[in-house]
Amino acid sequence: MTDENDKFGRRSDTYEPRVGIVCTAEERSICFRRASSASNPADRHQNCVRANIASRNTLGPTNRRVVPFTSFSEYETGPGGKKVPVWFALGEDRPLACFAGIWTNWTSVRKATEGEFTCDIFAFLPTEANAEVAPIHPKAMPVILTEENEVDVWLNAPTPVAKELQRPLPGGMLRIVTKGERADKD
Repeated sequence: MTDENDKFGRRSDTYEPRVGIVCTAEERSICFRRASSASNPADRHQNCVRANIASRNTLGPTNRRVVPFTSFSEYETGPGGKKVPVWFALGEDRPLACFAGIWTNWTSVRKATEGEFTCDIFAFLPTEANAEVAPIHPKAMPVILTEENEVDVWLNAPTPVAKELQRPLPGGMLRIVTKGERADKD
């Protein structure tokens, strides 16, 4: 864990939790019932994620986090079925923005051989894909916060107010900045 300042000059803690929601058998049952009630795959995916998040009551301010990013990728299926990452950013200069995230400390059994364990888990808050992301990844995209006031609302506002941020970015705010494996200059 490291202590750093975020893009707005506030102290932040950085660490690497396990990514992804760990489901109990009861949560999986709820998730599959809600997911199977939708006719298209994007709705099934959203219903599953929403059911899992709701069943844990993890949308309160104490469980909300932000993850700074400059670009993110989704995979496009290329010729011959090869998966090629497509990189999205707010601009060619890749300005800083944040994903809305959910964190919780969870005790469960992920693998029978491990037995019960407690871990920090984290997930990005999903929403419908916008006009730029949908042709590559139609199911969903992460909620993106681009303004300081959005970050403050996500981290501090009552849940009904914070949930209003669960929307895709308007068309034209994201662009594809490159395709292919990441090759940073540093």
